Amino acid sequence: MKKNKLRTLVAVGLAAALVAGMAGCGTTNNEGQGASASHTSQGGNGESLSAGAENNGIQTMAAGTLLLSVNPEIEIDYDNNGRVLEIEGRNEDAKALLKALESYEGEECSVAVANLVDAIYDAGYFSETLDGQTKNIVVKLNAGSTYPSEDFLEGIAHSVKTSVDANKVDSRPMVVEQKDLDSNGYIGIDKAKDLVMAHLRVSDAKFNDHEQELDDGKYEFELVANGVEYEYEVHAVTGKIMEVDVDNDDWDDRDDWDDWNDRHDDDWDDRYDDDWDDRYDDDWDDRYDDDWDDRYDD
Repeated sequence: MKKNKLRTLVAVGLAAALVAGMAGCGTTNNEGQGASASHTSQGGNGESLSAGAENNGIQTMAAGTLLLSVNPEIEIDYDNNGRVLEIEGRNEDAKALLKALESYEGEECSVAVANLVDAIYDAGYFSETLDGQTKNIVVKLNAGSTYPSEDFLEGIAHSVKTSVDANKVDSRPMVVEQKDLDSNGYIGIDKAKDLVMAHLRVSDAKFNDHEQELDDGKYEFELVANGVEYEYEVHAVTGKIMEVDVDNDDWDDRDDWDDWNDRHDDDWDDRYDDDWDDRYDDDWDDRYDDDWDDRYDD
C-alpha cells in the first residue's frame, strides 16, 4: 500500500517537473520572437534589413532590382515587402549623385524613388535635352525580379510622375516590365520602339524594318514621324535614348540658307541692279532722248 502511494507521488512530481520545463521553454521562445520583432521595427525606420530577417513571423528576403535611368543610372535592390535594401550607382553620374544623399535603406521604394527624382532634377539632368526633347525616366524591373505586390510598378510610376509634375518637368515615367524583356534580359524591340515614340511625343511612327538591329547592346532605328526622318540609338539594357539624328527635308528653311540669301541675293540687287537703273537708264533718257527732241523736232 505504501509502495503504491510512493509510486503515485513520484509520478505526480515528474509530471509537475515536465510541465514546468515546458513552460520555461515557451517563455524563452516568446522572448526570442520579441527581440526579432523589435529588430525589424528598427529596420523599418531606416536601418538596413538583411535577407532572412523576420517581420512578425514573415520572412523578409531580397526580391528584385529596379533600374532608374535618366542620365544617372541607379539600381535599387528591394525586399519582398517593397522596401529598399541597397541603392547603387551604375555610372559616374549616379555615383556622384548618391554621395550627396542620405541612405534610403528600409524606406518604401516609392518614397525613395520620388526623392531620387527630386535629386536628379536639382542636379540639372532634366535640362539636358536630345533633339530639343526632355529625357524621359525609364523605370525597369531587372530580369529575375519579383513583384512585392500587384501594383508595385504602378506605385513607382505614380511617384515618379508626382515628382516631375511638382518640379514642372516635361518628362514621363517609362515602365519596363518583365514581359518587355527578351530571353537575354534585354529590352525587347517593340518596347524599344515605344521608348522612341515616347521621346518624340508621338503616338505613331513608321519604322524601317530593314534598318533596325541590336548592335553592341544598342538598338539602331530609322523611322519617319510627322514627315521627318530620324535615326535613333536606344540602350537595350537601360532603355536610355543614346543618340538622335534628324534628316529634315525642309533644308531651305534653315537659318544658314536664309543667311546666305541675305548676304548675296539682296546685296546683289542693291549694289548692281538698282544702281544700274539709276545711273544709266534714267540719265540716258534725260541727256539724249529729250535733248534730241527739243533741238531737231521743233
